[in-house]
Amino acid sequence: RSSNYEKVLRFGDEKLAETLTGNITHIKERNEYTRQNTAYEKAVQNMKSAKSAQDFAAIRETFKTIPGFKNADELAEKNDEYYKDAIYFSAKRSAEQRTYDGYNNAVKQLSLIPEWKDSDSLKTEFIKQGEECRKDSIYNSAKKRMSDDSIYGYEDALKSFSAITGWKDSDTLAEKCKTRIEECQKEETYISAKQKMTNDDIEGYNEAIQLLATIPSWKDASK
Repeated sequence: RSSNYEKVLRFGDEKLAETLTGNITHIKERNEYTRQNTAYEKAVQNMKSAKSAQDFAAIRETFKTIPGFKNADELAEKNDEYYKDAIYFSAKRSAEQRTYDGYNNAVKQLSLIPEWKDSDSLKTEFIKQGEECRKDSIYNSAKKRMSDDSIYGYEDALKSFSAITGWKDSDTLAEKCKTRIEECQKEETYISAKQKMTNDDIEGYNEAIQLLATIPSWKDASK
């Protein structure tokens, strides 16, 4: 308050003081109405172009700052519904990609709107489908590594199959990898022994004999 206003209230008559106080109250109420109406009109205007969940959330929060003003409470609730619907349908579109990332993104979005429509049951389904995609990806990658037909490829594939035990025929393929790893190791030992034998010296022959003794049933190693 200004010093002049304070003086009037202090030294002026009661009627003048009441008039001034009423004027101040009126000005405050007018300013508050202007603030609320400006916020209301802006939010209503923004509703016309809103498309994303973020848009609806911002509008909802604006209406919440002016509770009881016109139909702001009703519009806040309506925009909350629009917000949830935007997330709901965005999640369903993500799931339509039928990839692990798509399902994972859908689950994250649905977690924001629990109990909205069938979001909880969809979330459970998408978690399941996402996990299936994850395992399929590991499975297919492991089979591709097997096709390299190398010890490193089989070792990588074995690690992958071991991570998805029980998925499709991964257990059977894991055992096949173990067998092929063992065969590759024997073949490497066999080739190393044969190479040492070409050196045509006693030491090389002795080393070759020791190596071949570790794989007696492999090819002609026992001969």
